Amino acid sequence: MNILLAGSGANENSSKLLLDLIIPKYYIDKIYLSEQLDLAKERVISRMRHKTYDYVFLFEMNTATPATDQVTFEVAAKLNEIEYKTNYEYDNLYEFLKQRQFHVKVSEKSVQGIANDLYYEALQMIYKNAQSTKCILISVPEVAQINVMKLAYNIINYFNTPLKVL
Repeated sequence: MNILLAGSGANENSSKLLLDLIIPKYYIDKIYLSEQLDLAKERVISRMRHKTYDYVFLFEMNTATPATDQVTFEVAAKLNEIEYKTNYEYDNLYEFLKQRQFHVKVSEKSVQGIANDLYYEALQMIYKNAQSTKCILISVPEVAQINVMKLAYNIINYFNTPLKVL
């Protein structure tokens, strides 16, 4: 199984902290993304072109509702009136996190900004090339609102992989 994890490289960003906590193994690649869309897209799409991934998880910090501890599965990406839906079957992970006391939500509405554009590009590549890679964007709360270490552990533990979380 090959997994790509990508999130912000900016300090004080909960998606960066989440990635920091995951020690990659030979089947997991991590990418810290720039706030510049072109650079972020190039890094993720280039990696997806050169390696076949079973899963691509894109993480962003939830700035829409910053005072909440909600983890949101973003299932749609839209650009110029063209919309792609995730091909990741998130129901089991949703229930897994919910059983562990996380406030989890599914959003059918596409997010705005860099995260949407990157998610759109990744899904577009998967669909146009008929790849079996499963991709989803997960919005995580601000650091003060959630135990990010617990979230990182539970997301990775869901796959029953021998990852170590600091």
